Amino acid sequence: MKKKLHKVGNSHGLLFTKDMLDHLGVEGVVEVVMEPGRIVVTRVEPTIEEIAAEAIERYGKALSRLAK
Repeated sequence: MKKKLHKVGNSHGLLFTKDMLDHLGVEGVVEVVMEPGRIVVTRVEPTIEEIAAEAIERYGKALSRLAK
């Protein structure tokens, strides 16, 4: 697939379609690695700390009540 680069200030950007992001399974942050002749974009797997923080934020009140 060929995509056009877009000028963004002094840089250039590549726009990803929703289908492309869905295929990759990402929403926010990606990892970008430069290799000879190509740039590789991969999803970033959350750390256990990030998963735990999200669970506490989402279910903290319920967990506190259950712990009593």
